[in-house]
Amino acid sequence: MKDRQRIDGCSGTMEPWLPMPVAIYRKTLALVFLLSQATAFVESTTAVATLQPLDEDGAKCDRTFVSSEGSKNGTFSAPFMINHQNYSRQCIYTFIATEDERVQITFTHFALRGAKPMCNHEYIDLYMEIEDPSVELIRTPFGGRICGRNIPVSRISMYETLVLAFYTDRTRVTPELFGGTYEFIDAGACLDEEVSYSTFWF
Repeated sequence: MKDRQRIDGCSGTMEPWLPMPVAIYRKTLALVFLLSQATAFVESTTAVATLQPLDEDGAKCDRTFVSSEGSKNGTFSAPFMINHQNYSRQCIYTFIATEDERVQITFTHFALRGAKPMCNHEYIDLYMEIEDPSVELIRTPFGGRICGRNIPVSRISMYETLVLAFYTDRTRVTPELFGGTYEFIDAGACLDEEVSYSTFWF
């Protein structure tokens, strides 16, 4: 049986055609596949670590509290979050009342880094004049920034929604960092008592 041959496209000469051993061919394909999978895994995990605010179990650290018939108050706190690479994390806490209610929050413990006005690496931004919760925060009035170890004063929303935006680059976050209580209160009661909202803002 004659050896299979191929024609060299440049010289036109005949050369023996030597097939790649099957075992080597299969190993080559397997290696290429493993390398491609490893590259895809590194790219995906890097994107997640950089862009997504994650807590330890891989879920987003955003929290939403909505007023309902059986739920008019409760507690909130910092998430439990591991951040080995010191990425800047963002956790949004949204409190949504009904049309005839307002949101009141009261911090019971507060131990963020920094001190006003130098709130750089860890702080909470306040948004208390949100008329439509579907609107991006960047398009809503800014209510102030808090940090440090002094417990902030209570806040009451002007409308039905109040948002706390927590930012940190700490490697480990626990609920002991900050926490407090929230309550959906009657809007009419606030007006009757002539509450000065500016007193709660700053």
